[in-house]
Order: sequence, then structure tokens, then C-alpha cells
Amino acid sequence: MTPPPWTRGFDRSPFFQGLAPVTQHYTGLDTWPSLDSLNQHADRTRLRNSAGLPIRFIPQTKRCGQMDYEHQIQATGQMPSREHHWHDFFNALIWLAYPQAKGAINALQCARLPDGQAGRRDPMADAATLFDESGLVLLTQDNRLAQRLRAKHWKAAFWDQRPRWNQA
Repeated sequence: MTPPPWTRGFDRSPFFQGLAPVTQHYTGLDTWPSLDSLNQHADRTRLRNSAGLPIRFIPQTKRCGQMDYEHQIQATGQMPSREHHWHDFFNALIWLAYPQAKGAINALQCARLPDGQAGRRDPMADAATLFDESGLVLLTQDNRLAQRLRAKHWKAAFWDQRPRWNQA
């Protein structure tokens, strides 16, 4: 399978503003960063999991389920990663930018995943996984945005209130 193309300047969107201290190391590249370059960055920043083990991005050589994946990170610090893959690249960026949050999510998933039925996450592990994969932290002094999101008034939150997002 042909890997997706690398996009130089991928971080120009304002959505990546919070990652600028990390993305600045990769935005000017003409090709995908190697796992070695991610590991060098991890070494420079002393990236650790919640058990204090150094995080190492290693090639993912086989498919693994979430429980095996999370437990490997917690027990060894080794994170299976697909090269030339946006999902895994962004996962590495988030680990580099927010190591304590990612470490806490990993520890929570490790503690909760074994408690569920075979192949099923319990509600806490499910919530942690959903936040990890697609969560959003909204920082704003405008309570109207949060109220509309909480009420699931999507049009009011995203369309009617769109000018307010520039300040959030």
C-alpha cells in the first residue's frame, strides 16, 4: 500500500497553534519524519510514560488490540508506530506536546481495560479512548459556547456563534 503523501506546512491551520512548540521541528520537512527523528525529539525532551520509562517510537510490525498496545506502552515505554501514517504521527506529536496527559490516559486505560468483557471497553476506558482519539479541551471565557456544546445545539454552537470561536 502506498503511504499517504507528506504535507509540508501541515500545521498552518489555527487548530495546530497549541502544538507549535512541537510541530516547528517537522513542518519544514520535505518528507515524513523518521521514527528515529521522533525518538531524538523524545530524548531531548526526556519524554516518559506515567511509570517513568522513556517513550520510544518503534515500528509496528503486527496488528495489536488496544489492550496489548496500551499495556506495552505502560510496561516498556515502547509505542508501536506506523511510519508515514498521519494518525500515528499526530499521536507522537501529542505525546511530545502533552506527555503528562497522554501518560495519565495510558495509565487509566491500562487500569480499566482488563475489567471489561472480552473485546469490550468499560465506560471509563471508553471515555478515555474517545477523549484520546477525538477529544477537545475548550478554553474560553465565553460560557455560551460551552453551554451550546453541552446542550448539543450544534448549529447554534458552530454556525450561529462562529465569530466567538476566534477568541476561544
